[in-house]
Amino acid sequence: FQHRRLARDLDIVLIDALEPFGFGHLFPRGTLREPVAALRRAQVVCLTRADMIEPAARHAIRQRVMQVAPQIVWCEVMHAPTRLLTAKGDDVVGALRGRRCAAFCGIGNPAGFRLTLEKMGAQVVAWRELPDHYAYARGDLAALDAWVSATDVEAVVCTHKDWVKLERTQIGDRRLLAVVVEMEFQQGQAELEAAVREVVHAGQLNRRA
Repeated sequence: FQHRRLARDLDIVLIDALEPFGFGHLFPRGTLREPVAALRRAQVVCLTRADMIEPAARHAIRQRVMQVAPQIVWCEVMHAPTRLLTAKGDDVVGALRGRRCAAFCGIGNPAGFRLTLEKMGAQVVAWRELPDHYAYARGDLAALDAWVSATDVEAVVCTHKDWVKLERTQIGDRRLLAVVVEMEFQQGQAELEAAVREVVHAGQLNRRA
């Protein structure tokens, strides 16, 4: 979105419902890369993790966006866990229900991952957060092994994003599982698909011309 010289046909901006406006400030005081007013350049705004806040809070976020960009298509989605990855293959999401788990992640919004685990019924009794895009070194893996071995848990869980970096089937003496999350629309799917089809159609006409 910040690459102004890059040609684009459709700008879609995602807003995290748990941290919608970057604490109200640009980086480094907040987490915004541009002022909220820059949303006027977007054609679509999609509120992610919409199921994790109350309807009144969702409405308030939408109203603020619409004040800046009344022309946008508005969407709301939830991050739905669809399956668990294990070394032996996929397991069902319900496999974590009621189980004592140690969980860790190196993503931009760790609170969202923890809420997902709690919604899956996992009992998160040990928790570690690492920086976003974290590159795991041998010392980090040894520290995780020691941490899990000293904790009374039945399973260790991370995000799919972390799983692909680890190349491990277990942490300590517990098997490692990864949560696979996919987006499910709560609102605006038809409108977004219509906007995409319009762009594709225009591109086809240009090529024929």
